[in-house]
Amino acid sequence: MADSPERPTGPSLSRPRVVSRRGWGADELLRFTASGEEIWPRDTDPVSGLVLHHTKTPNAEEDPTARLRGVYAFHAVDRGWGDIGYHLLIDERGAVYEGRAGSALVLDGGPVVIAGHVYGHNHGNIGVAMLGTLFEEPPSPRAWAALLGLLAWLVSVYHLDAIATQGVDGATSTTIQAHRDLRDTTCPGGAFYALLPALRAEVARRTGSPQGRARAHIRGC
Repeated sequence: MADSPERPTGPSLSRPRVVSRRGWGADELLRFTASGEEIWPRDTDPVSGLVLHHTKTPNAEEDPTARLRGVYAFHAVDRGWGDIGYHLLIDERGAVYEGRAGSALVLDGGPVVIAGHVYGHNHGNIGVAMLGTLFEEPPSPRAWAALLGLLAWLVSVYHLDAIATQGVDGATSTTIQAHRDLRDTTCPGGAFYALLPALRAEVARRTGSPQGRARAHIRGC
């Protein structure tokens, strides 16, 4: 079990409001077999890092919760996982949603439920996905603000260093990474990926992250 960290304080930090699974209309029956067994049993890990994604879905949607339900059904049913692969998702209006069942616990410093957002590197990594496609368009101002607030909160809760870099098995690992840093993929889109240095710097500024304090590391599944 993870330690119970102190709640972060400071003018730039406040606990993000997260829309629960019930709030966005998740059909919990998708997580279970006809006999009532959980298709994807939940296990947890201590938090070690954050991985960013985009869902590669249309931008400027009128009902982002409908899209979220679609992503959930795609992962849970079409792929046969039994749940959505991301922990937290952010829409263009800046709303933050709980993804994989039990993921909201990370807002209060709990262990992270192992999800399925980056093959081979799911242990300990919180997967945060931006709803939309960010190859040419960056996150909307509201989505960007929500992302900064969420990451700053999580970095503080888990006492991570937002800009730490270290070598792991011959590779370079940072606390805040993109999907493409870990796998051969274009996710989370070029326009978003180009902003990651500025994102890390702003999260570090808000949290006072000293270089080298992070406990971030990568562990394969």
